[in-house]
Amino acid sequence: MPWLAIVAFVVFVIVVYYFWHSQNEGVGAPPSEDNVAQTFDYEEQDGAAALVRRKLRVVVPAQKGKGKPQKVRIDLKRLPALDSLKPPPEKHIDALLAVVINPVIFASESGEQLTTFDPPLTITIHYEEQDAALTTNSSDGVPQLSIVTVYESSDGWRFEKLQTTVSPNPNGNGGTLTAQVTTLEPDDPFCMGMP
Repeated sequence: MPWLAIVAFVVFVIVVYYFWHSQNEGVGAPPSEDNVAQTFDYEEQDGAAALVRRKLRVVVPAQKGKGKPQKVRIDLKRLPALDSLKPPPEKHIDALLAVVINPVIFASESGEQLTTFDPPLTITIHYEEQDAALTTNSSDGVPQLSIVTVYESSDGWRFEKLQTTVSPNPNGNGGTLTAQVTTLEPDDPFCMGMP
């Protein structure tokens, strides 16, 4: 009879273990290096050959692809001259203040260019006092600025104003513009626009 008690005890332990394991799967496990978001910080550059016109940060969560998380690399292309472009009235963009960055994003492992992002990437652009001085403030005193992507299509230039969070610095020294991006086609530079 003692062997029956031992078998019952072993079965009980196995059931408790599987129940506990199924309830706590992944809890407390450190994220793998492949699942960690990557952060790319860029400083403003001066001169005609500059690739970045404002301090900014791009945060790219691990991208889903081929059954496993993918890390990325970002290449920077020359900034196009868009000074003469006028956004159409229906886009509610009064003007482009600055072409900020022209990124191209690749999967690190395969080298494949990525144009859609799941989960979305986040771009944060630091605006300066002189940027805010070029536009009006909203009723709560926040400069009416936005992040805009611009791209050339077969029938002309296209403008997409991203849903942008404007966060002024408490010390009154500029602030940040933040937006999430789910699609970035080749040659889609990010611009600062108003509003």
